[in-house]
Amino acid sequence: MGLQLCSYLLKERTKAKDLCYDFNKLRPSDEEGQRDILKKLFVKTEGTFCVIAPFWCDYGYNIEIGENFFANHNTVILDGGKVTFGDNVFIAPNCGFYTAGHPIDFERRNKGLEYAYPITVGNNVWIVQAFMFCRELLSEIILLLVLEVL
Repeated sequence: MGLQLCSYLLKERTKAKDLCYDFNKLRPSDEEGQRDILKKLFVKTEGTFCVIAPFWCDYGYNIEIGENFFANHNTVILDGGKVTFGDNVFIAPNCGFYTAGHPIDFERRNKGLEYAYPITVGNNVWIVQAFMFCRELLSEIILLLVLEVL
């Protein structure tokens, strides 16, 4: 079962990377083509949204975006776990959202063990500087790096 699951996930990741590659190679003026690819990639999209290339993710089907979503250049979402963005979310350039983690203990890490925790970004959030969000860090620093748009 383990090898079959690993093979399945590698195929799923390759499919998503191919879609990201196609998205990143589109002309900026091809907004319809961009939207079509992102709708194939993400499990849920609502109304108006814009993602500026380049953009990368692992699977795509673990990503949900709300209404009026904007992600600037170089957004990376490692979505081994679910990543949910609420309505009116704006993301600055060079931000990453990483659900994946690895054991600190090197023996377990060297066995290839990995885990994924979900990330949820609420409504009316503006992420104003380049940052990498990991599940373990969110509760500690979210107030320092995220401003709520009033």
